[in-house]
Amino acid sequence: MQIITQIMCGAMLCALPACQTVISEEPPSAEVQPELESMICGGFSNVDIENMDEDTEEAMVHCIGMVLGRISKDAPSNSNWELVSARRQVVAGLNYIVVMKNDTTPVKTATATIWQKLDGTFQMTAFELK
Repeated sequence: MQIITQIMCGAMLCALPACQTVISEEPPSAEVQPELESMICGGFSNVDIENMDEDTEEAMVHCIGMVLGRISKDAPSNSNWELVSARRQVVAGLNYIVVMKNDTTPVKTATATIWQKLDGTFQMTAFELK
């Protein structure tokens, strides 16, 4: 019996040329299963902020710069802000949710959603200070 495994790209099932259908005689090995179980197609995944690849690090530099620029408009000081977490979602480009904190000001947390478009430009689509 053949098993057809469809590999999903974002929320679309094999509609894009980059997607593929893999046909095999046996189910995927146990070594592959944990990766498949932890993947949420179309959802956000965590960015390892301690160990980023070059492209992600470059995107984070842009995102942090945008967040700090927005904080300086809305909050009294943009010093001592620290990147706490980042998440990424594949869309038509990439969405990043960036969370930064500052324990020395009344405003403690800044959360922003930033869209990296396919042309490489960045646009902030949501921003919140708490």
